[in-house]
This record gives sequence, structure tokens and C-alpha cells, in this order.
Amino acid sequence: MENLFSSHSQSVAPRLAKKLQASMPQLSASEARVAQYVLLNLHQMGFETGASIAKNAAVSPITVSRFFNKLGFKGISALKRELKQEMTEVEGEGPQADSPGKPLHYEQTLAAESQALAGIARQVQSEMWSDMTRVVADAQRVFVTGFQSVRGLSEDFGKRLGLARDGVQYISAHDSMLSEWIAIHADAEGRHACLVLIDVVPYAGEGRILCQMAAELGMELIIITDESCHWATEYTRYVVYAKSRTGLFLESTSALTLALNMLVDSVAAVNPEISADRSERWQAITRRLGLF
Repeated sequence: MENLFSSHSQSVAPRLAKKLQASMPQLSASEARVAQYVLLNLHQMGFETGASIAKNAAVSPITVSRFFNKLGFKGISALKRELKQEMTEVEGEGPQADSPGKPLHYEQTLAAESQALAGIARQVQSEMWSDMTRVVADAQRVFVTGFQSVRGLSEDFGKRLGLARDGVQYISAHDSMLSEWIAIHADAEGRHACLVLIDVVPYAGEGRILCQMAAELGMELIIITDESCHWATEYTRYVVYAKSRTGLFLESTSALTLALNMLVDSVAAVNPEISADRSERWQAITRRLGLF
């Protein structure tokens, strides 16, 4: 768990993140979910309450209180004080006064967007990312699915990934009832299919069911999600977290888009000759169609 969260949380509050990570082996499963949620959301703990943490981590308020006690905090207010003190040390004096005609709100939002993109950059450099890339590149087939507000982004990712390798297909449980999975099995070389699941708040009801079904069918699972997702690691170690709360009216998709683009590029780099050949063939097809 430390590998998944350390780079993201340590950039916010290194000492507190280390303390939370060190506590994991001594926590119960439900308490660990609270720790996981706090680690993923240190940057917004100032806006959280014990009740909101319990709701988002899908545990009881008593579990949240027990978690804080185990870590030596007298409630969430004590954690907030420690977090604020450490963030002040890390960030120095904080943002400069806003200049005329330049609202501080947007300066803060742009800074948050930059931090979100930097978070993806750190994950791209991790060992987990390298292993995940190999899984997607070597899979017999790759199924891609996404829900609600990120369905369009997910479909676009599937099309782009299809230029880097063959056997990529976007699926929707609502549209086909997963008829694509009727005869899923390993090929002659023992390669299995994999599922890339893209989901953000509010999480789709069928998302976790698809994760369970994919595991039962022997598929590798990759989950690309936002900073509030506390359940992804229950199903796979291949999880990419894209920060979405940057102060905009709606959740930002900048980091999510970058993560998907970087995954396509990483997969293409595994077999560059094949990817280049597929790109050339695709461009020849588009020229023949005369669409551009």
C-alpha cells in the first residue's frame, strides 16, 4: 500500500503520510480503509468531518473514531492541526497576495491542476506503472469500460489504445449485457484478457461487479479512478489515481486524461515497430476515405 500512496500523499505532508502508512499493519480491515481514504485525500482534510470520512470510506463513525484514537489523535480536529502545521512548513508562506485583475481563486485552481498532473507524472515513473503497462501490452485482448460522465473519455481511450495494439474493445454492460465475455479464455500461449475500468465519483453500481466478474474469468484488472476511490485496491494492485477536485465548478478531468494518454504512449513503446506499423496503416485508411 505504501508504494501506491507514498508519492501522492508525501508531497502534501510527508511526516503525517509516513505515520499513516506505518500504522497499516496494526489496523483492522475497516480501519485500514479509513487510513487509505485519508492518505488519498490529505489535501482536502480541512474540509472533511468524521461523518464525511465515514461515509466516503464506507465505514461506521465509530470506526473512524477508533482509527483516530489508535493513531493518537483526539478526533479529526487534532489531525487537522498536525496537517496544517506540516503543510505550512512544506509550503512556506503560502500563495502570494493576488495581483489586480487576477483572482486568487484561479491561481489556486491552476496550482491544484498542476499538482494533479504532477501526481500522474510520479505514478508514471513507478514500478507499478511499468508492470501495468506490460499487462496491457501483452494481454490477449483488452476490454475498456467507463461510466456516466467519463464514458466518452473511456471510449476515446479505447480507440487510441487500438492504434497502439490490436484486440482492443470498448464494452458497456448496459448496451450488450457483456455478450463479449461469453467465451473468454486464455489463448494457446496462456495469455488472458484484461479489463481497463475507468470510474469516478459517483461510482457506477456495476463497477465493482465487473471487477469481481473479471477476476473470476482470469482477467487482469486495471483501474483508473479519482482520489476518493477507497475500494480499487481490493481488486487489483494496478490502480492509477487522478486528482479531480481542483476548485472548478465540476470535477476536473485533466489528470484523468493525462493518465489515459500516458498509458497509450507507454503501451506503444513496448512494441514500437508494431505500433508504428498500425499507425501508418490507419493513416492510409483515413486517406483512402478522404475524410480530411
